[in-house]
Amino acid sequence: MNPDEGLFILTYPHPFLRRKAAEIAEVTDDVRELARLMVRSLTTFGGAGLAAPQVGYACRLVVMNLTGEKDSNVALVNPKIVEYSEDTVELPEACLSLPKIRGRVVRPRAIKVKATTLDGAAFGEEDAVELQGWSARVLQHEIDHLDGVLFIDHLTGVKHKMIEKKLQRLHRLARKRTK
Repeated sequence: MNPDEGLFILTYPHPFLRRKAAEIAEVTDDVRELARLMVRSLTTFGGAGLAAPQVGYACRLVVMNLTGEKDSNVALVNPKIVEYSEDTVELPEACLSLPKIRGRVVRPRAIKVKATTLDGAAFGEEDAVELQGWSARVLQHEIDHLDGVLFIDHLTGVKHKMIEKKLQRLHRLARKRTK
């Protein structure tokens, strides 16, 4: 892939997707460049969010589209959820690292998050920013990636059984690529 188009996205069952990412000590030009390339990948592949481990970097960096509108992307360094709403909602999720797989995941409807921007400033003007709906769901999904968790890990019983054949297909494709 041309660097101007973004970065390659690792796909399941790549072991790097299960690694816990390290905190970023300082927002540097390298971190800003990684974020720029991640946004390009997000735009190229049509995702809602992307975490650094999905492109082979073990650092706590997320890029996401806050509103679903074009050009409303944000990069968050070391995002941390500090509060979850008790109210939950079950909605379908998909992931660029799990092509052609969808599953209904229960997540809190709203969260409060602390993070740093690429300027090194706090995300938002308050101690923590509240996100609801779409943006809350996307950020929870991406923070899971930073912790080596995939949305399929939230599926149980029948929900997980429904995607098993698709996961096995991804395993077979990965074995063929390594031969």
